[in-house]
Amino acid sequence: MGDWTTIQSLDSIFPTTASLGAYSGSQWHYSISGKKYGPIEGAKLKEMILRRDLLPTDLVQADGEKDWTAVSDLPEDALREPPNIPFLARTYSYTGFTKRALAFGIDALLLLVVIFISAMVFNGFVPPLLSTIYFVSCESSPAQATLGKRVMGIKIISRTGKRLTYWHAFWRDLSKGLSLLTLGIGFVLIGFTPRKQGLHDLMAGTLVINDDIG
Repeated sequence: MGDWTTIQSLDSIFPTTASLGAYSGSQWHYSISGKKYGPIEGAKLKEMILRRDLLPTDLVQADGEKDWTAVSDLPEDALREPPNIPFLARTYSYTGFTKRALAFGIDALLLLVVIFISAMVFNGFVPPLLSTIYFVSCESSPAQATLGKRVMGIKIISRTGKRLTYWHAFWRDLSKGLSLLTLGIGFVLIGFTPRKQGLHDLMAGTLVINDDIG
């Protein structure tokens, strides 16, 4: 079973030292995984933080300011209003390495059976990119999971708690290549990151959660 994380109040998530209130009417820029966005209004920035579209480790910068500030360093007085947003009230259990490995084993066995049957029926022909099509289609489906993941009771969500689009799921699958190129270290990261994310999860902005809770 993965670690339980309950988001109950912004005060505990965003310890603070400065004042966003002074910049509430300013234009802001923000950075996620090194990619910069903006400018946006201060009110919009605050809404994104409350919805956790921005995580504590992401960076923000007010127009006219030289330095970037981590979301975790923003002031509690700027983030004090009750969020009242379902995603913040959810309790997630992030899925660990062993459970994810078992799910992959089930999927790999299923794909081997499909490849064997295809080769027998179509005289050696195997559909190209079969694995990619399978993973991307299943993980962007309403079930948000492959058959192996469904058996193990887990699913994939975006960093904001939403279902993946087809292209988001495709980027996640493509990112697995880097986890392999690092001699598997990208997968080992699942056991050491706070939200049990592999390198491909971090790159794609996805979370793997246990689907047996409300």
